[in-house]
Amino acid sequence: MSGEESECVSRKTRGGLSIVNYLVLICALVLWISSQHTLSKDIKTEVLQRCEKYNENDCQKIWTAFEQAYVGRDTCDVPVENYDTLIDTVKQEIQCDKTLFWSKSKDLAHAFTKKRKCKMTLEDTLLGYMLDGLTWCSKPGSEETLNCGCPEWTKCGNNPVSSFWKRASANFAASTCGHASVLLNASAKPPYDPDR
Repeated sequence: MSGEESECVSRKTRGGLSIVNYLVLICALVLWISSQHTLSKDIKTEVLQRCEKYNENDCQKIWTAFEQAYVGRDTCDVPVENYDTLIDTVKQEIQCDKTLFWSKSKDLAHAFTKKRKCKMTLEDTLLGYMLDGLTWCSKPGSEETLNCGCPEWTKCGNNPVSSFWKRASANFAASTCGHASVLLNASAKPPYDPDR
């Protein structure tokens, strides 16, 4: 390469990124944006697959009842009662003496119920299994479920995820009969949330 050619190349890259770097950056940005859009659509697929795997249910009817609770609403204005239709849509009998409640000990509780089938947590029920570990929300005027850009559950108390788990937990407790077990983390201070 002659001195004139290298001077030309160094001028192209000296002030910042080269054209190739710009193209790579633009491609990466386009891929990221498209993946975010794809992720927002994947929550429905994930929930329906979990529903169908769990047992025979009208999973589309359950999904519709689920979306009615929060779609088109402000992410901090989804009252617990909005999930009543969903709770009524899913009929699942909880066997007596099998319920296991947990607080600040989720991993241990689930390891126990997975190994020993004598107890069941909320996440072992159909609704709990379908939505465990997922995040969802919507926006005012929207007709879709999002799983990106949703507020952290600690930012507002009436967000879609927090309201769902409060309502599902209350239903799980109301369905309990016989003896119930509780698994707490004694090293946590306090070992449970006194308001729950």
